[in-house]
Amino acid sequence: MTREAVRVEADEAYLSNESTVTDINTFFEDACKSSCEGIMAKTLDIDAGYCASKRTDAWLKVKRDYIEELGDSLDLVPIGAWYGNGRKAGWYSPFLMACYNPDAEEFQGVCRVMSGFSDEFYKSELKFQFLLTLRMMRKKVKKEKKRA
Repeated sequence: MTREAVRVEADEAYLSNESTVTDINTFFEDACKSSCEGIMAKTLDIDAGYCASKRTDAWLKVKRDYIEELGDSLDLVPIGAWYGNGRKAGWYSPFLMACYNPDAEEFQGVCRVMSGFSDEFYKSELKFQFLLTLRMMRKKVKKEKKRA
């Protein structure tokens, strides 16, 4: 059975402390063996409360996927997407992923995944699309001038 938490005090929280590293690794391995997705590590800062769906530097997610020798891989392809809203308005995110079922000879939906793109990527991509559109409009105007 997996323990609910491993507490590491500030004076024990350093990489060369073999006891601490062993405790954390054991906790992580036990979590993975019991079919947990991974573990969460909280900073030692006082104001590090957990807020669901909010990403902060106060909490670190450690999943078996992040550990090279523990990761499983799947061959998936995107077969659909939802039009984003909020920060992702104007973009497709999340995506519906599928794997091929040779018995049924079809792709079958497996899960939704977020794009993984940062807000900075979306902003730069928006700027790129704007410049590309502007360039295409200029070419169209030049062609129309030549015709006239």
